[in-house]
Amino acid sequence: MSASPTAVIAALAVVFLSFAQDAVPGLAFYHTWQYALALAVAIGFVANHTLRERRYRLATVGIAVMGLTALYVGLTGDDTQTLARGPGQVVHVGGDTVVHFPIATAAQVRDGSAVLDVVGRGSLPPGGRSYAGSSVLISEMHPAAYIEAYDRHGRHLTVTQPQGNAFLSPILLFPGHERLRDRSYPTDVFALPSLSRTIEAFYFSPNDVATLQHASLPAGDPAVLVALTNSDHKLVPGGIGFLPQGVPTSIGDVRLTASIGRYPVLVVASAPWPPLLIGGVALTALGIALRLRKRAMALSANGAA
Repeated sequence: MSASPTAVIAALAVVFLSFAQDAVPGLAFYHTWQYALALAVAIGFVANHTLRERRYRLATVGIAVMGLTALYVGLTGDDTQTLARGPGQVVHVGGDTVVHFPIATAAQVRDGSAVLDVVGRGSLPPGGRSYAGSSVLISEMHPAAYIEAYDRHGRHLTVTQPQGNAFLSPILLFPGHERLRDRSYPTDVFALPSLSRTIEAFYFSPNDVATLQHASLPAGDPAVLVALTNSDHKLVPGGIGFLPQGVPTSIGDVRLTASIGRYPVLVVASAPWPPLLIGGVALTALGIALRLRKRAMALSANGAA
């Protein structure tokens, strides 16, 4: 007798729901009661069918390994986090796993070549993954700008970020969003302490730049809109303007250059450890193979008789 079609569908549902967390990590759905219920019902149906029919027991063990692993991670795993840190900072994830954020140059920000480093495992390139316990670490590239500042006499000015993760960092990560007219733009804030200047910066993507009607900006490049205020929180005369890609630009009483590109952020999502899922698949395949072999031998014996 072949396996019940309903039991096969339930087993496939367990496999699909289990591998989904690794195939498409980070979805809030994995931590909902609906996901847990679907997995539990599918596992229970397969187990009940196996106990009743007394067939495919090893295969059912494999299905249970996959399903229970995914169920445990979905119920106990943390919600997805996006960790944006400044150059040189580190984060601890998944217990003892340490991730370093790169100290990037202006050129590396502009061409998006800076990569995260997982201590003891090597670099984590954009889109790359690394597992730490029941978490998967994913590197994503987000908009960033490397700011260089000079006064009107050409003296280099220190850039600080009083509101950022890294105080002494020239790299803007644009963690906020603010509306200008009918659009929302990524924003960040930095300061020039020696001149008592605070600058709010707005990131304009190439598509955003293309919609501007009165700005003389190169097509196809991003840009940063800045607004300079003094210690009294008043706008500096001539203190609003665009910083084109890599072009030194006078804004108010300073000269700013923005190298605009990408900088990595770390996404930490809950996901089953792949070897456990692969082990479940192997047990399932072995159980099916042994059952089919036993069936073939029984048919051969009956034919001989």
